[in-house]
Amino acid sequence: MIEIIFMAKSSISVKSKSIKKDNYLINYLILLLFFVFAIMLSITKLNGEDDLFWHIETGRYIIENKYIPSTDVFSFATFGEKWIPFEWGWDVLIFFIYTYLGFPALYIFNAIIIFIIFTLLFLLLRKYHFSISLSVLLLTILALGIKYRLGIKPHMFTYLFLVLLIYIIVNVKYFNASKKHLYFIPLIFIFWANLHMGVLAGILLFFIFLLSEFLNYKKIISQEKKYLLTLFVIFILSILAIFINPHGYNTFLYSYEHTQMKMLKEIYEWYSPFNEVFMGKLFNLIYLFFVISGIFVIRYSFKRKDYFPILVYLTFVIYSFRAVRFIVDFMLVTFIFLSISLDTLKRDRINSFFENKSKLTNILITCILLLFIFLTPNNTTFRIIGFNSDFGMGIYEPTFPVKMFKFMKDNNIAEIGERPFNTLEYGGFFLHNFIGRKNFIDSRNLNDTIYYNFKEIVNKKPGFLRLLNKYNFDYFIIFRPNMSTPEGVKEMKEIITSYLSENPNGWKLIYFDLQSLLFVKNEEKFSDIISKFEYKYLNPYILNYKLNIVEKAFKEDEETIKREIIRKESEEPDNHFTKTLREMYKQFF
Repeated sequence: MIEIIFMAKSSISVKSKSIKKDNYLINYLILLLFFVFAIMLSITKLNGEDDLFWHIETGRYIIENKYIPSTDVFSFATFGEKWIPFEWGWDVLIFFIYTYLGFPALYIFNAIIIFIIFTLLFLLLRKYHFSISLSVLLLTILALGIKYRLGIKPHMFTYLFLVLLIYIIVNVKYFNASKKHLYFIPLIFIFWANLHMGVLAGILLFFIFLLSEFLNYKKIISQEKKYLLTLFVIFILSILAIFINPHGYNTFLYSYEHTQMKMLKEIYEWYSPFNEVFMGKLFNLIYLFFVISGIFVIRYSFKRKDYFPILVYLTFVIYSFRAVRFIVDFMLVTFIFLSISLDTLKRDRINSFFENKSKLTNILITCILLLFIFLTPNNTTFRIIGFNSDFGMGIYEPTFPVKMFKFMKDNNIAEIGERPFNTLEYGGFFLHNFIGRKNFIDSRNLNDTIYYNFKEIVNKKPGFLRLLNKYNFDYFIIFRPNMSTPEGVKEMKEIITSYLSENPNGWKLIYFDLQSLLFVKNEEKFSDIISKFEYKYLNPYILNYKLNIVEKAFKEDEETIKREIIRKESEEPDNHFTKTLREMYKQFF
């Protein structure tokens, strides 16, 4: 009988170990699926945002000149005006990666940062005994909420260092990790200060930690008072560390001035997170969930008499109200506290449910992750989150003037001309394509003056003729991705395109496609280009608003207009302007 019982127990034990092993395999499969999903979220083509290109060119300038500028070197209009590239470390880094390894390497580098961020958060959840399946579920919600900012941009280092700072603090404060780990913090700030100005958010986070420890002073025994002094010294060293950058305190003065510009009110990422354009979008709903759930963080803090979580929450939630670009900082630093504050909602019961119903929860989470992974390559996941992103690497060509720039390169337009007009969205792309040539404006957003001058010109506001004389442009690069739509046709009449088209003696259209137009000044230096490429009649603006000119051309200058149509058909067989003209005037063909 004893032998039978022993054999039964052995059988149960073996079976239990087998189940436990299976659960581990399934759990780590789920974890692997999550990381695949999180990294896939970041693999999107550049869609009308060309910041990356002027960052690369800034890195190129620094390396080639062995000098970090303090005045503008890229625009003929603002040349010599104050400009401090406070993300110079990032610029140099991505210049090297892009130059020697190409676009894919930039995505791999970004994926490594994302992997480290989520790994650190996962490890913290596990320290609080969250099951793997519950941890993955929480991280998936977070990933959907922060996808908005997971691009190849310098703020990724701020996200990494914020999470690393939280990781160090939580381990030291709550898990008795060696306090020597805190000694690495000033070193982190040295790197951070040369990569992104989010370093100030890091100083704020560290100050909150210091303050919370002082508020708990009465609970600290006498021999631990030395710890507070050490913490204070580390904080002072961290402040000193951020001034170890090429421009010292001027970096932060310039950064502050930058945030006070009026133009930021018109920049998408500087909109309030409560702006109507974000309402109803999944990423914003997740942010609002974090904001509202702060009540549990507050309750948790008071219950534990621990001021750190509540101070972090209150400070960074107010910080996030400033602009939608700051909501990710808020969600990352409060994520762990929001998760553990589920204790007020019986976290143990939730955790037990995920463990006791592990088969069900594992299947459910696996299906969710597989569904998102399946939907990401066709961009459905991005639409669900609330963005028109396109899965893949490199640029999304319909949102960049690729064809026009090729024409310009083939015909040395940027070498002949010296003072181009370009719009804000692709000034960096211009710098990247025409290395060494100066643009008019780009998304570095140097100052309000150049921005509002640009707006006055492109929208033909009162006084725009004065600005044309002031800047003395010799060619106009106009890129409007929606030009062939009804809205684009309407806009064509309202923007500078109409002025250039109605002044053929001063400006000549030498290239156009369904998204872009290239006008050059009617000057001697462009005479060969004009004689070879001028579109005298085949002009999108004329075809929409001055059709009588086209009708007259077919009667009086048939050879020229037919030559223009044939040329455009050879360049773009599917151009709807030429198709329409052939149909309307088929008797001439």
